[in-house]
Amino acid sequence: MDHECEQRGLTLLDIPPGSHVRILSIEGTTADKRNRLLAFGVTPGSYVEVKQHRPVTVIQVDFTELALEEDVASQIQVDRVFHGKHHARRGFRFRRGGERRHRRRWRLLRRKRHRR
Repeated sequence: MDHECEQRGLTLLDIPPGSHVRILSIEGTTADKRNRLLAFGVTPGSYVEVKQHRPVTVIQVDFTELALEEDVASQIQVDRVFHGKHHARRGFRFRRGGERRHRRRWRLLRRKRHRR
C-alpha cells in the first residue's frame, strides 16, 4: 500500500482536515469537471485548505469553499502538506514580521522619551 501511495502521489483524500496543500495536477476527470474546477480557482500551483472529508470533501480556495465528490477529490494530485494557517502563503508570514519590527521600534522610542 505504501508503494502505491508513493507511485501515484498524494491526493486530496490523503490529506488530514486543517492542512494546506499546493495543487499539482487534476487528472482523470472529464473536461467539463476540470473546467469547472479551474473556474473556481483550483488550478495547478494554487494553495487550498482541506476543511473536512465527511460527508464530502470540502476545500477552501482563497475565500471560496467548495464541496467535492470523492471521485473528483481522489483525482486531484497535491504536493506539500502545510499544517497551520500561516504557512499557506509566504507573504503572510513576512507581513507579520514587519509588524513586529515596527512595534519593537515604537517601544524603543517610547522608552527614550520616558528617560528624558
